[in-house]
Amino acid sequence: MAASLVLRPPPSSTPPSFSVPPAVRHAVRGIICVDGIYDLPALLAEYPSYDSFVHEAFGSDPRVLAHESPARWSLYDKGDGDDGRRRDLRVVVLHSRNDELLSLRQPRLFLRRMKQLFGGGDDAADLADEDVGDEAERDLPANVACDFAALKGGHYEVVKGEELARALGSLLQ
Repeated sequence: MAASLVLRPPPSSTPPSFSVPPAVRHAVRGIICVDGIYDLPALLAEYPSYDSFVHEAFGSDPRVLAHESPARWSLYDKGDGDDGRRRDLRVVVLHSRNDELLSLRQPRLFLRRMKQLFGGGDDAADLADEDVGDEAERDLPANVACDFAALKGGHYEVVKGEELARALGSLLQ
């Protein structure tokens, strides 16, 4: 949800279900992503049993699933009402290694895309279909940070502990 405030989904034949006005995009200075799903096709490849809730929410068309995946989205450009300031956007990605519902593949795919977007490239072709390892966590652009060690609980417990507040405080200084 946070990514939808600042990233642009690929063009589609159907209009988006919502649109973020440029003034709102400009007002957002950073996003914090916690234990998120960033690429639906990769999620289903890793966890085929998740197809019921994914298909209930998005349908089963692979093109729609790819379209709804922030790990495949782009930055807005000047033609979209932006003035280039988005490269200053702060992106923080947190994930618990103890998350029993999602592996590190999801945040690593998103980090790979952030490196691509903020590190100079913008080619999303088949980006999320590739295997991704801990290299996604290294050599991040200055405006992108991640922490996969600070959060200790399972998927639903991470928001209940003090670790989340501590990790955010540390990364946002």
